[in-house]
Amino acid sequence: MIPSQWALPLCFAEASHSIEKQHPYWFYIYGFNIGIIGGLFAVAFSRLLGRRWGAVAAMLGILIYTALVGASFSVLRAAIMGCFRVLTVGSRGATLLLEWDRFRLLLPLGTNLDDLETLGYGDTIGNITALLLADSGYFPSNPPEWIANLRPQVMLLSVSPADKQGLPSPETLELLQGYTLLRTDRSGWIELITDGKQLWVEAERR
Repeated sequence: MIPSQWALPLCFAEASHSIEKQHPYWFYIYGFNIGIIGGLFAVAFSRLLGRRWGAVAAMLGILIYTALVGASFSVLRAAIMGCFRVLTVGSRGATLLLEWDRFRLLLPLGTNLDDLETLGYGDTIGNITALLLADSGYFPSNPPEWIANLRPQVMLLSVSPADKQGLPSPETLELLQGYTLLRTDRSGWIELITDGKQLWVEAERR
């Protein structure tokens, strides 16, 4: 399990603050923003040009976003060297996988039952480092076999405080007991930092 930064040993917390000095090739990953950009490009261009060119467009969109937000040369190079894959594209969105050495971030954006079946409920993907819960933790979009097959070290939940639809589902929270869960409604923005081997987590609120 990878806890949030305030639960890390002091040596790891200090290392994350001096990250650029010690590891110039670290890649700062803003999963939600990257996922949204990649998903929009993938869905829009896949409908116009087909899935292969949709995947290429998604990669270009992420690189453009990385540059526009003021990424340094080392971060931009890491983004280019990283492997970004569009696993599924459907009417509701796309399933995206970002890989950097041993780091694997899965972003199911608008995933439906057909997508889950296509991916073997995660069996074709294998173990991942971090998983963004689909549909703000809606239980039918995050079935037990999906979580069990992926075995994520960190779970990310993007949901508004006092969500009007009552998300995340109580069944989802019960399913995730024993996992490291980071929630935007409690922690604000969440930042994953990796060198491809280790993972550091920072958040807006402790």
